[in-house]
Amino acid sequence: MDWQHLRTVLAIGRGGTLSAAARVLGVNQTTAARHLDTAEQALGTPLFLRLGGRLQPTAAGQIALERAARMEAEALACQHAIQDEQALLAGPVSLTATEGVIDVLLAPHLSQLYARVPGVRVELLGSHERLSLQRREADLALRLARPRPEPEGGQGAETAMVTRKLADIGYAAYRAQGGPASACPGWLTYSTAWASLPEAQWAADQPEDILLRSNSLGSLVAAAVSGLGWLALPCYLGDGVAGLVRDPRPVPVQRELWLVAHQQVIRLPRVRAVADWVGELIHQRRDWLLAGGSPDLGSP
Repeated sequence: MDWQHLRTVLAIGRGGTLSAAARVLGVNQTTAARHLDTAEQALGTPLFLRLGGRLQPTAAGQIALERAARMEAEALACQHAIQDEQALLAGPVSLTATEGVIDVLLAPHLSQLYARVPGVRVELLGSHERLSLQRREADLALRLARPRPEPEGGQGAETAMVTRKLADIGYAAYRAQGGPASACPGWLTYSTAWASLPEAQWAADQPEDILLRSNSLGSLVAAAVSGLGWLALPCYLGDGVAGLVRDPRPVPVQRELWLVAHQQVIRLPRVRAVADWVGELIHQRRDWLLAGGSPDLGSP
């Protein structure tokens, strides 16, 4: 059987539709449908049933998905082993984290990392989306919650990840400097796609209205500075924004900061060097991340 056809089956299983699979694979929907039809003919059995507008795997389809995921993992491992220069502390290292963590915590201190490991070149991927370390969409990740398994990696994905808790992050409510402290005009928070975030849930539970939702942290901060409404922010971030002041009301939100890497990727010297530097940087700033105020500006 053609591996490309199995890749299509795997993409359909992950996305639930032909159109979603086609986008991931970079082909049109007709091609994805043809690959699925060819795979089902070769195996002599249907792999998916259409239920409620989505493609649900049959028993045979589930077997195909599990085996295809293992094949993909082995193919990726082979690719990584060939491409990576195991012995060099040089080359690219990609790290994904939220916009706030990258802009405030990591980017201002990268010159220290480059002085320590001159050959490394970092790519910072600021996003709330959960990029896959299994598929090497990033080498390292800083997650604002305890890491969970990556189901797209198939069996063994959970044990393939190396995780380390680095710090706890405290939150507070912020309003425009000079604005009224007696009454909150309303809250600014993340868009509905991120409504499950603890800080968004807390804002939604407040008696005041939600005045603005956005998927951009920068937009929310700008709106708060303008006086539109109040915003729950990590203390380390909010305390550093000119034009914002803390409100004394407690915000009972605390999140954990975790460093995550694939166990094969973390063995690369350049990735290990970046991971060690990140760990030291955050360890020095644990009190600041929890309570805000002035950061310790020491060099890790």
